[in-house]
Amino acid sequence: MTYESLGSTEPIEAGDFPEWMLFEFLVRLPYEVLFRLKLVSKEWCRMISDTCFARMYVDRISHSKRWILVSSFAKERPTNQFILNNEGCANWLDLLMLPPHQLGVDRFQNIVVGSSNGFLLYGPRSVFPPWRLLNDYIYEICNPVTGQRIILPPSQHRFELVATGFVTQIEDNVLKSYRVVRVEVHHMDLGSIRLNVYSSETRRWEYHTIHDRINFYRWRNPVTLGRTLHWIIDGYRQLAAYDPYDKPDSVRLIPLPSHDVARADIEFKNVLLDQHQGHLRYVEMSLNSSQGHTMYQHWDHLSVWILNDYDSGSWSLQHSVSGDGLMTTSVPLCFHPLDSNVLYIVNNAALLSYNFGTRELKIEDDSRPGYTNRVPYCLYYFLFVIPPWPVFIDPSLF
Repeated sequence: MTYESLGSTEPIEAGDFPEWMLFEFLVRLPYEVLFRLKLVSKEWCRMISDTCFARMYVDRISHSKRWILVSSFAKERPTNQFILNNEGCANWLDLLMLPPHQLGVDRFQNIVVGSSNGFLLYGPRSVFPPWRLLNDYIYEICNPVTGQRIILPPSQHRFELVATGFVTQIEDNVLKSYRVVRVEVHHMDLGSIRLNVYSSETRRWEYHTIHDRINFYRWRNPVTLGRTLHWIIDGYRQLAAYDPYDKPDSVRLIPLPSHDVARADIEFKNVLLDQHQGHLRYVEMSLNSSQGHTMYQHWDHLSVWILNDYDSGSWSLQHSVSGDGLMTTSVPLCFHPLDSNVLYIVNNAALLSYNFGTRELKIEDDSRPGYTNRVPYCLYYFLFVIPPWPVFIDPSLF
């Protein structure tokens, strides 16, 4: 391969670059391009494969990680709906658009149902209602950067409504282990929890029954901390912590901030759970009930809590601010993955961001009508952060 030099017709061979110049050139490239350039020459391949180069590259790109927010519900087309991304990441949208499964019917979509450490969990789901899953539900794990995929066998246990969890274990940029968790969601108190867990080690679905009177909340995706999944429980001010690796037959309950320190007048679609710097973080937007008719009520308070002590379940209040007149359809969507002060909110008119540091409420997108119709469906979102270095699947998992 040759390159034309500026102001000259003489070609420059790949090996003619000084090593320092080549290093500075390669370390600034997106890695989807970088790995193709390993084919240019043995010298380029050696430099790109060098551990020193990898450390420098990861350190550089870690300060400007790319990310994308995708909704798994879209009536307009059988693919995932792009909501938001950081600057310069638009081309990554195409990487997330996988073709639908060939089911032969129009009522089902191939959508994202989970995200973990650079991997996406795909599968078919009914267009309406969006939480209804197929009985012979086929999951597919995909790395949208490398294109590697694993198709899981269908589960034999049939749940009509399902909450899905996805946990991965990464070592030295290699996927070594994973779990896919299906939790039955129901409308009544049945006195037990039914779960279906797929293990990458056994390559089988295992059925578990936990005798506890709780119902997992289907409007929110679980949050992973370590190897444990955390769901908000429907109808209770608690979290359900489930470890599919070490404790697949039990659930730990963690109380949310109590009523005397947190507002009680909330709906569960107006809360958010995420993890930040190794701690769980909980957000709720409370309703001003003195505003008259429900359609014209406003959120008068926005609170953010941090679970400081995981073992004791001790929370501390991090932020407490006025709701700034947001309409009742406002929903906390997610925090900015690189700036913990910025919270994204969706309401009946626009996608907004609120900065807790500057107290600034900003309109991010009001160009697309119909945000009202995407509540609560817009809550089926997945924040995908592109890893600073490609993560590959261990050959033993195929």
